[in-house]
Amino acid sequence: MLDYIPFPLVEFTLNKMALTRKEELKYWELMPEPKPSWEAFKRMMPQFGGNPLAVQVQWEKKQKKGTVI
Repeated sequence: MLDYIPFPLVEFTLNKMALTRKEELKYWELMPEPKPSWEAFKRMMPQFGGNPLAVQVQWEKKQKKGTVI
């Protein structure tokens, strides 16, 4: 799985509330490289229930396979 500690998601996981675009941008900026473009990240968020960690994990899986969303 991940070989590092993912960017902070404690606030998100505790509250389970929908994120605003500003909050999504904050999480996107904190994501380690390689990361999706901001536009791809915004498109992926609803597909993964608004969970930025799920987006990160899926992006990394796709990168390892050589497939980009």
